[in-house]
Amino acid sequence: ILHGFEPSSLNHNTYLDEAIQFWEHGPFVSLGGPDGKVVKDTLQVCKAYVTWLEASEKGYRSESMQGYSLEQATEVWKRVRNTEVGKKFEPYYRVLGSRTPDRFFVEAPKADVLDAVGKRFPNFHAVTTILQKYFRLLHLQDVATLELPSLLLVGSPGLGKTRYLHAMAAILGAPIHEVAMSSMSAGFVLSGSDLTWHGAKPGKIADVFLYDVCANPIFVLDELDKVSDDSRHDPYGPLHQLLEKHTAKRFKDEALQLEFNTSACSWFATANRKDDIPEAILSRFQVIDIPELTNEQTPVVAQSIYDDVRSEHKWGAFFEPTLSAQSCAC
Repeated sequence: ILHGFEPSSLNHNTYLDEAIQFWEHGPFVSLGGPDGKVVKDTLQVCKAYVTWLEASEKGYRSESMQGYSLEQATEVWKRVRNTEVGKKFEPYYRVLGSRTPDRFFVEAPKADVLDAVGKRFPNFHAVTTILQKYFRLLHLQDVATLELPSLLLVGSPGLGKTRYLHAMAAILGAPIHEVAMSSMSAGFVLSGSDLTWHGAKPGKIADVFLYDVCANPIFVLDELDKVSDDSRHDPYGPLHQLLEKHTAKRFKDEALQLEFNTSACSWFATANRKDDIPEAILSRFQVIDIPELTNEQTPVVAQSIYDDVRSEHKWGAFFEPTLSAQSCAC
């Protein structure tokens, strides 16, 4: 652990230096006086290092931000610890306290990293072009952290909208989280439900920030036009806040009663028809119509799908790597 620190943080009379002396020469628990300040500070430094190490191993190498307030989580814990809600809250509080709230950014790549994806998905040329322009803009900044526009891909079933987004995310190195909107019956799937309810738990957003240390993950709202229209439990409700940068900074999970900074998340959505999406949600996306495949593009996409299927299964090695023209025509 110590190899990860700057030499200045190990100088004589620093908290860490004092802690090291007691690890070597005395009882660790007595360090720092009656309030245990040095012990607490040292443990915090170690947790920060472990959090950074996890981020580094996953390729999140850029700047960091505070994903949530541990002080706020502690206040909630003190309020509920001796209640039935406290029993449900405790395991999540332990997860929150196992790291620091630091969440690290995935860096924006150079624009040409999407060239290969563009060739595999020729009918998504408009989407690829928009993203490449954003990458060039991001590299004008001092630190090019990945920040993507909210895009809604609209087109017929089977055009490869979700496949395209997963292929793009894999190249970017950002974690991608898919939300099947067609099976989502209520907003608490994203925002959690009060722990006083039976079976209540944190929502999808809290899960992502609890168990990963990425500040700017990618979310895909699949089939956004097929959401249930049950007005009692509006599934679209949380999206009004999540899709606006200034309100996304304080997105509250109802189960944990804790605010998460989701302002750096990137949002994509797919749909067959944009007319079935509420205008308040539609206006938060840049809508891109995905065209049908041309006769020239069909063999390229067929080969791309074939490559994916072969690579996903061990038996793929027993098949020819290239589709014949006859196969593509079928």
